[in-house]
Amino acid sequence: MRKNIKNTEAIFPMPVLMIATYNEDGSVDVMNAAWGTMLSRK
Repeated sequence: MRKNIKNTEAIFPMPVLMIATYNEDGSVDVMNAAWGTMLSRK
């Protein structure tokens, strides 16, 4: 069965906000801080 899905904000990929730091030895730590989303299409 075929269904048509309407385009909404939930279908678009959600941007991810990342925080990155460097340790004293030069290695990198990265943390996923939050999910970004669109507030309005207008």
